[in-house]
Amino acid sequence: MPKKQVKNGFMLFTIDWRSQYGKHLSISEATAEAGKIWGSMSVHERAPYNERAKQERVGSKSGRPSKLTCTGKSVEEVEREKKEADDEKSRMQRFIQMTVRNSVKNCQLETQSYFFIMVNYFVKSLKGNIYVPAEISVAEYSLKDGVCRKYHTFVNPGPKIYGLQYEAQHHSESTHKLPLPPNAKGEANMGLIYSNVLDFIRNQESGEYPPVYTFPEAKQIVESVLDFLKKDSPSNVDLRVYDIKFLFYILKEATCEMGEVPKPLNQHITDAFFERDSFEFNNGLACTYHEDIDKSKYCTQSCVTRWGFMFSDYMCRDIAIDLIPGRHAPIDYKLAATIVDPSPSTFADTDSHISVNSGSSYATKAISENKIYYDDQKTFVSSRSYTTACSSRIQNKDDFPSLGSGRKKHSTLVSSAPPKTIRTNVGYQRSMDEAFEDSVDDLNPWSSRSRNVPHEPDSSHFDINYTREETTDNEATSTVGYGRGRMRNNQSLSSNTTLFSGRGRLFQRFE
Repeated sequence: MPKKQVKNGFMLFTIDWRSQYGKHLSISEATAEAGKIWGSMSVHERAPYNERAKQERVGSKSGRPSKLTCTGKSVEEVEREKKEADDEKSRMQRFIQMTVRNSVKNCQLETQSYFFIMVNYFVKSLKGNIYVPAEISVAEYSLKDGVCRKYHTFVNPGPKIYGLQYEAQHHSESTHKLPLPPNAKGEANMGLIYSNVLDFIRNQESGEYPPVYTFPEAKQIVESVLDFLKKDSPSNVDLRVYDIKFLFYILKEATCEMGEVPKPLNQHITDAFFERDSFEFNNGLACTYHEDIDKSKYCTQSCVTRWGFMFSDYMCRDIAIDLIPGRHAPIDYKLAATIVDPSPSTFADTDSHISVNSGSSYATKAISENKIYYDDQKTFVSSRSYTTACSSRIQNKDDFPSLGSGRKKHSTLVSSAPPKTIRTNVGYQRSMDEAFEDSVDDLNPWSSRSRNVPHEPDSSHFDINYTREETTDNEATSTVGYGRGRMRNNQSLSSNTTLFSGRGRLFQRFE
């Protein structure tokens, strides 16, 4: 029995390359083309393939079959893919941190450029996780210049999509509403589109290709679309797609440190602000096609532009960068601001606030320990002024019916006490006033429930004549009801009224 050939890293790379880009080539032709690419790869780029070959050699020597998951996939392969994903994430985070740190060190934080990318697709293939592209946009952004350049184009992938026509139609109608192939709009040369993207992001001085940033949920889609476009391109450059939320967090930390304002506690805070998408419904950000059909939200050009506006809205004030309409914010965005001190807040805080005239949002947002109050909001009264008004008000017995009738009316008292006042029972307060002259009114009728201080009942409650022979003329026309030590007057009785008592009360019955 011939010995099974052990694959090396180059053989594994050739197999992967041929399955993606060289399906029409023979094995010898694919090996020749893959050899040219393998020779230009660095040791770091070859490491994953060499590691896979090493794992396969170890498995072949042991002679034991690898364990499988419930889906029939090797457990070792699943763990290897997870490890590769973790390593890729760590490399991405280190690169972003080093990029921002070097820009601060070289005094280029405001001018450092970043590229945002977003794509739309028609349908996803059943196998291979291939997304058929429909639209692509790239934007260049910096804190100083805002969104200074944009590249946008529709993509016509060519022939009709067989077998997935319903899925493509449903996805298009629910999102971007672009016409399906073969009637798709835009450029049909995939290689030309990829070359244009490379030319757009290439560094003119160093000739390097910086990474592009997008939503982490759309990272796989962007990578698949770029691979789709790359197949017809003569260039072998692979673009790196990184997480824009992590860049948002690291860049915010850098601007806070430079502006000497508090940093966000963790990335969850910056993620929540970024996901808010405050400029989602602004006009004039999308392409003409999506503006005409009122689908600006799903336009890729609108997406990358809104991301730049959110970066500017969250960070430029930290380092005192003047906002430019159309680059840092929408053209119709009102940038006039007025300092308001003290702040109109129901929490009686003394921090300075900024009142911004803006129609983009009506929310109150915290920026650098300040709050933004838009002019459309209602006017609030501070708790301090509200408490002072309450304490200086004349207290009437009708304000608290539960205190009973016949209470002595309290005199007016203007309180100069602290903002927070405590309300107590009037009877309890009267006893306290006899001992303390400068006491404060306690207006809570229920606070005396927890105090064992009995009330002295009014004499009128018990000064009752129980003999009907000695009743006066006024008493003859009314009946007296007794209940729980309290007297109440009822309607006048006629001759057919019967009085009876039960459980300590006197009731009347009309016949």
